[in-house]
Amino acid sequence: MDKNIIDGNLKVLRGKLHEQWGLIIGDELEAADGRLEMLAGRIQARYGVSEEEVERSLTEWEKQLTQ
Repeated sequence: MDKNIIDGNLKVLRGKLHEQWGLIIGDELEAADGRLEMLAGRIQARYGVSEEEVERSLTEWEKQLTQ
């Protein structure tokens, strides 16, 4: 796959993450580096919600992306 396409898709995905969880800043997304567990931890810390709620939110968000 073309590197430009991959880079573009990553930018779109980061934008969608920021739309959903606006308190998560770009540096935190970079630090998570695609690791879902780390991203979930960052969301949990920023929003003060339970682990289960974060997992549920991420699952719903992922479903929206694939529609």
